[in-house]
Amino acid sequence: MPGLSPWHIVLTDEFGPAMEAELRARPADEDPLDSVRHVMTESLLAFVGDEREEAVQRTMLMVEVPAIRARMTETVASTSELLVRALADRTGRDHDDLDVRVFTGAALGALREVMLYWAARDYQDDPVELVDRALTTMRGGLRL
Repeated sequence: MPGLSPWHIVLTDEFGPAMEAELRARPADEDPLDSVRHVMTESLLAFVGDEREEAVQRTMLMVEVPAIRARMTETVASTSELLVRALADRTGRDHDDLDVRVFTGAALGALREVMLYWAARDYQDDPVELVDRALTTMRGGLRL
């Protein structure tokens, strides 16, 4: 992307509003975790898309540059607020409901860990499959 700094490429918050819109468009009777799985899958497909190398570079910057990683925490918090409102509306709960906040935070935490895991494994895995695996773990818990 000529003319764009690495900061601009990494710090744009194009996914939060898109994730919220996608979540609000899901069927009302769909299990919230299934809705979140769909939204995250679509977001990852858009992030990686046909430009896998760009996605790798963006993720690498997020992992390796502390200032970018810190800014990403702010971006995730902003996205979380959007998703909390959408999930609260879908489930008939208040926008400040603790359970909705914990659920949303756990899902976004899973996405963050997927991205870190993907980077740590030299981007060999399919991040969509990793998100599916992470959310399956959330649904079933950590089994011994």
